[in-house]
Amino acid sequence: MPTKVPASESTPPSATGVAETRTPEQRYIDELIATAHRLAKDGASVGDLKVATGALKEMRYAFKLFAPYRSIRKVSAFGSARTQTGDPVFKLAEQFAARIADCGYMVITGAGPGIMEACQRGCRSSSRQT
Repeated sequence: MPTKVPASESTPPSATGVAETRTPEQRYIDELIATAHRLAKDGASVGDLKVATGALKEMRYAFKLFAPYRSIRKVSAFGSARTQTGDPVFKLAEQFAARIADCGYMVITGAGPGIMEACQRGCRSSSRQT
């Protein structure tokens, strides 16, 4: 659930007192900028600023990357990279991914070994090939 920003920290209304003319997109951009300024005002450390900047940059890239697939439902699968192919959990993850892909979901993994590899194999065996 989003955190409510106190009125004293919200983006100020138009200085002219004229009815709001900003688009919803511009209002969110203004909020992003205001939040960055509040981070500085709060004395965020360089490390905190690096984390916040890195997260926002990664989110921007992900939004851009997945934009063509906006209408497709997605499932993200993560798990141990140490799960071996003979492990019953590996087989279960493979079956799960095949079934969820057959239902039309895009399955997203970290593409590593173990559970993520099992999910990739499951998707390859799916009739939908997502």
